[in-house]
Amino acid sequence: MADDDDAVSGLCEDACCCHAQQQCGEEPLSAEDVKSQQAEVRRKFVNTLVAEVEQLTKLSDEFLSLEKVRKNSTKADAKIIDDEQKALFEAR
Repeated sequence: MADDDDAVSGLCEDACCCHAQQQCGEEPLSAEDVKSQQAEVRRKFVNTLVAEVEQLTKLSDEFLSLEKVRKNSTKADAKIIDDEQKALFEAR
């Protein structure tokens, strides 16, 4: 129990007033700063989504090009193509 008290003593005196984006003792963020940080988070989120879509588009293109090759392939080649297509998705 004493260990718990020691851990709590390291927290700021009024932990409930601290915000996740602030350090204890810092001034509260202005509305402009909050909006700026929110815009930055949205920008990063959108960039992440765009990168994900680009990666999925590339994966789809590779899969479809293998599918086109399969149409004119032998049974043995079709098995190899199946394995390559499966590997594309497993690597993802």
